[in-house]
Amino acid sequence: MASLNVEQLKSTGDVPPARFGHTLTLCGKNKAVLFGGAIGDSGKFIITNELYMIDLSINQWSKLNQQGNIPSQRAAHAACMIETNQIVVYGGAASGGGGLSSDDLFLLDMRSNQYNPSWVSIPTHGQTPGKRYGHTMVFFKPFLIVFGGNTGIQPVNDVWILNVEKAPYQWQQFNPTGPQPSVRVYHSAALCQTGSANGMMVIFGGRTADQSALNDSWGLRRHRDGKWDWVLAPYRSTSEADMPICRYQHWITFSGSLMLVIGGRTNATDEQQQSMEIYDTESSDWYKVQSVNRYRHSVLLIENKMLMYGGFEPEFPNKPLDSMLQIDISKIGTIFPKLSKNFFGTQNNSNILQERNNNNNNIQAQQTMNQKENYKPQYNQIANQTFNNGNQKNNQNVQPQQLQMQHEQHQQEQQQLRNGQVKKVDNARSTTPMKGQQKLIRISNQAIVAQTYEPDQEYNNQLIRKVLVQNLAEESKKLLVGIQQDFQGLSVNDNLCQLFIQSLLRPGEWKPIELKLPFRRELIVRLCDEVVSILESQATLLKVRAPIKIIGSIHGRFNELLRFFENFGAPSDDLENLDGDIEKFDYLFLGNYVDKGFNSLEVICLLFALKLKYPEQIHLLRGSHEDRKINRLYGLAEECSIRLNEDINDINSVYQRVNRVFDMMPLGAILEDKILCLPGGLGKNIQSLEEIENIQRPIQNLWDSYNIYANELINSTYIEQQVVTIGNPVKDIFKTNSTVKFGDLKVNQFLNENKINMIIRSGTPLQEGFETNQAGTVISLFSCPDYMGQFQNMGSLIKVTKNFQIIPHQLQPTVLKQGTWLKPETQLKTIIKYSQDEMALKQRQPTPPKKPIY
Repeated sequence: MASLNVEQLKSTGDVPPARFGHTLTLCGKNKAVLFGGAIGDSGKFIITNELYMIDLSINQWSKLNQQGNIPSQRAAHAACMIETNQIVVYGGAASGGGGLSSDDLFLLDMRSNQYNPSWVSIPTHGQTPGKRYGHTMVFFKPFLIVFGGNTGIQPVNDVWILNVEKAPYQWQQFNPTGPQPSVRVYHSAALCQTGSANGMMVIFGGRTADQSALNDSWGLRRHRDGKWDWVLAPYRSTSEADMPICRYQHWITFSGSLMLVIGGRTNATDEQQQSMEIYDTESSDWYKVQSVNRYRHSVLLIENKMLMYGGFEPEFPNKPLDSMLQIDISKIGTIFPKLSKNFFGTQNNSNILQERNNNNNNIQAQQTMNQKENYKPQYNQIANQTFNNGNQKNNQNVQPQQLQMQHEQHQQEQQQLRNGQVKKVDNARSTTPMKGQQKLIRISNQAIVAQTYEPDQEYNNQLIRKVLVQNLAEESKKLLVGIQQDFQGLSVNDNLCQLFIQSLLRPGEWKPIELKLPFRRELIVRLCDEVVSILESQATLLKVRAPIKIIGSIHGRFNELLRFFENFGAPSDDLENLDGDIEKFDYLFLGNYVDKGFNSLEVICLLFALKLKYPEQIHLLRGSHEDRKINRLYGLAEECSIRLNEDINDINSVYQRVNRVFDMMPLGAILEDKILCLPGGLGKNIQSLEEIENIQRPIQNLWDSYNIYANELINSTYIEQQVVTIGNPVKDIFKTNSTVKFGDLKVNQFLNENKINMIIRSGTPLQEGFETNQAGTVISLFSCPDYMGQFQNMGSLIKVTKNFQIIPHQLQPTVLKQGTWLKPETQLKTIIKYSQDEMALKQRQPTPPKKPIY
């Protein structure tokens, strides 16, 4: 058996005494905090609550001066980092005689002073997980998850979840209805953030009530509808020689999609010849390498360095250790080349950076090879789909014949994909390193384009839809739900949103056959009021998650919005009729829903209904036309006046109620703490994310001087070559000096100071529908094909996948011309009275879409 290189590091400073049952938790780059554990030897152990920090760049220890509500002495507790310099601790054993620590949740706050940190006991409401030891705790943002352990009476297998972003804090017990792990203590758990188990808390091993060690692996996953369930990990080989060792008091961690298992005690009498084991979540295979053995230790993984501290060696079970061992795990990729992509600085990152310098021919050739590779019969991928899709029947006994049948079926489905056109977009390629992480944000070097069709052609989805081969892997990683049921048993709100959705979400079928809306005014007003109540509970700066679709300006072009849904998937749980993908993707709309196009009311009624049905998955930002002074001039007011036959000045009119919704809309969204999404841009005065978060809503008049931050977010324009942020008189139609143009100097300063990587923005008409700057730090998005019915531009949406690949999807303009509320030949008589200045603004020439610079 091949072995790994193990090196003992020399430490300096306030070196802690030897110990076991402690926690060692990263608190930032190259720094970790040691808390608690038991010290002593020969069976005379003392449990402590000492706190140390190690600077791993120089291997220097410092004993910290604890402040505040310091936790009591404990061992066999659990700890994890929730933010940089913020660590939470829960549970543990308070004495060697079986006493347990309290069920308080403690927060260690090191943000002000790392060497004099402060402890806080976090108040929680309702029931807690209770006292326990030998459990695990993992942070899957924003959820803190506690599993298993021993309550002092018996081992358990319960799961408790706390949302750290939802006050008041309250523990919720998860009660599974399907298969679940057996009771256990002294197991290990870690969060997988890559591959098919991405987003799962994975547990391995542990000890049962009869003192037997375990070797099973389970993944706890959260569905996009908020439900949780357990998935048993399949092991491809069932021969005893290939199975992992049963163990407890061990440690697991993830490098890419590989779960590394090291140390621990076993059922065997000889525990000294133990190996490190590696589980590949992609292929369901186990691998073994010879390594050092410890138990009741702690482990950190920094890039390719695995650090082990403290614990016991099997041959000296009464003498704890104080040494820090370093293991170079990159050698695993040398021993098993197929695993090499999972280690820092190897294939995963170098290929992406190398691709940026390849010429177009090499890129195209590589893509062709990748597509061919994806069609090969790969038993490992199919076995892994079993893990991801939660098939609990005979997971460990899937035969090659069955896998071959599954592959052939999958291949047949691929051949049935609808045809389309893939357009090469050279200026849409970039890679942006994610600050403080190994992940890269990768902008795809291809855009998916939906073809147009002639009016006399029979409408055929096969002419329009295109799915890239590399996206098929994404499909297998998502969780699907059943088809939408009928109205029976639904709440009033469910009935309300279903009424609008079933009438409007009809891609390929909807046609503007009459001027009058098919809905009563009272229903639209009720819909607006319900959406306002949802928006009141949501933040000004939303926190959104990947995978997600991002859509820019729509401008009342309802038929184009439906074409996006038809070609690239719709926000629905109707899988059969609508190609619904709401269980795969969240949706973020960047504003400018109304004005100019004839069907603003359909756009907002559908989006409001979707928001009501999926409040945590449909996100609506406020754009420049979600403003009374603007939409009075450019279409919405006239549309409400004519199509609803109402007085727009009536406080109870649909027009006024719709604008009340606009007043409450968020002004930005932060995607996974790395990508800032805005309706317009950064402006001149905004310096931090906190300033955006602190903007108070509702905002009725964007153009007042005290709403300068909101106005800049909505109305500022990005110009790549702009060095100094200056006024933008073209957009400052009300002469308030509050609209500006900003450039890369402002962008780079904001990204660096706020530790984010990219901005995705809208508001600027674009000929290609999207555009990236040369540095790959700003993407501009425009989702209105054939803007104003005269420019023949394309519209785009963007998909951001779970692994942060950004894929533009383009929609070509149709040959069917559509009017706008602003063209003289399409204007209808209205009772709205416009001043001379207002008429001059209405008659301003539109800004032509910006053409790409190649």
